[in-house]
Amino acid sequence: METSHGEAPIVDYDAMAASYQARLTSVLRNFTAGSFDFLSTWIHDADDARSLLGILEAARASGLPAIAVDLGVETAQRLDRAHLDERASALGRVSWEKAPAGGSRLRVAFSGHGALAGASSVRAGAVYGASSRPRAAWTSPEERIARALAGRDCDAIGPVYRPAIERRVARLAHEGPLPAAREGQRAVAAAESVLHVQLLVDGKHVVTRACHSGGRTPVERALLEALCEVVEGRPILECGDHAAIRVEHLLRDGGARPVPGIVQPENADPAFIPIVRIARALLESYRQTAGFETTENFFDERPARAFLSKPDVEKVQAVQIALDEAVVGAGRSAGEVECDRVEPTGRVALRVAPSVPASTKPRLLMQLEAALKRRVDPALHVSLQERKDLNSIRRTIS
Repeated sequence: METSHGEAPIVDYDAMAASYQARLTSVLRNFTAGSFDFLSTWIHDADDARSLLGILEAARASGLPAIAVDLGVETAQRLDRAHLDERASALGRVSWEKAPAGGSRLRVAFSGHGALAGASSVRAGAVYGASSRPRAAWTSPEERIARALAGRDCDAIGPVYRPAIERRVARLAHEGPLPAAREGQRAVAAAESVLHVQLLVDGKHVVTRACHSGGRTPVERALLEALCEVVEGRPILECGDHAAIRVEHLLRDGGARPVPGIVQPENADPAFIPIVRIARALLESYRQTAGFETTENFFDERPARAFLSKPDVEKVQAVQIALDEAVVGAGRSAGEVECDRVEPTGRVALRVAPSVPASTKPRLLMQLEAALKRRVDPALHVSLQERKDLNSIRRTIS
């Protein structure tokens, strides 16, 4: 799938994207199959430009001086080359040529080759929306952690998070003392430096109330507020496992990924590091005080009660309207994808017309699911309606 010439590897983008899609349903992890280690954290995106930028940034961060990416004819035609060139030029010198197998070959010779990966992350701000202001905190993971815990860097967070930060600072509904525990509730607390979070957890191990204190800057107070928001109404195990991830995603609010590849709070911004530690400490505190030993997390987010309470017909109609808009936006015709039903779990069963080529279905389904999450409910996920066996004898036997 990939070849290399000298120091510049050549990546077959279409083959890698197709392999990624296939492995989503055949393996539990490591969806990116390939011979290059720098692609291990790359994730495919329905937007080809974002996918390509992820490859370029991953290559630069690994210390490669250059990279070449081959695109098939269809991919090259649908790509907004001018837009990609503008974004990729922040990483180095961009050039295009005809690929030997047809299509186009994108070449990028990275500027500042040989710099530390941390410096590369700062440079990526122009591409991914992270803070473009150089900060000494990016020089090493250890220093980032130390500065974040000391509060010295928490007044500077990537611009992609700032609108959500400002909104939460204006309305701190969870700042203050924790109410007294009622019968059947247990209070737990955790602290990181001067930052404190307290929870009330009921007999089903679900967080019913969360409060925070100790924030020294607007960013710290907003981060603690977001943490309290995402843990309330969810199991304490989910808090320890995914609360910090939810905080990062909540505050990013649909903005650009702050780093290439897989985004984790620890690599998104140093300001999230105390939140990661507090979330894990809360779970550990609950384990010690309640004798809670469960480690298997089967929590699955359900759609909002306001959406689920609608009649089935209205739910299907709301989904179908969003589907038709998204299908047309993807270059297909309205009605080629129909909503069969919406299940209480958030699963949306779809029927796809035979006119949609099988090779385009994975990409189309990714686009449709993203549209439904934005326009209807963030907990919705799509799947194809199971095809009924056309053999009546087999159906009778089964």
